[in-house]
Amino acid sequence: MWQCASDLRKSDSGLYTCKATSETGQSTWNAYLVVETSSNPRIVFHRTPEPSAFPGAPTRPDVLDVTETSVRLSWRANSNHGASPIVAFTVEYFSHETGQVLAAR
Repeated sequence: MWQCASDLRKSDSGLYTCKATSETGQSTWNAYLVVETSSNPRIVFHRTPEPSAFPGAPTRPDVLDVTETSVRLSWRANSNHGASPIVAFTVEYFSHETGQVLAAR
């Protein structure tokens, strides 16, 4: 659940964990939030957009070309653009040589 900056309380301070899971594995990220009263009136807080404002997932990628060292993919962005512009995609792939999930941007 999100709150806008004016709804935050000092008691909201604490460790927050984001966990993403897919068929290729999972990733976890931790962040510690400290809520303090601003002593600078020029500081403006911006709230995070509603999750419904985020863009939808792209279409399943099509493989256009494969070489020994590369793969060329193509996909279309989701027609649900939301209120947030898409600035990049990250493609994850599994390496049989290392047994790891790798990412390319």
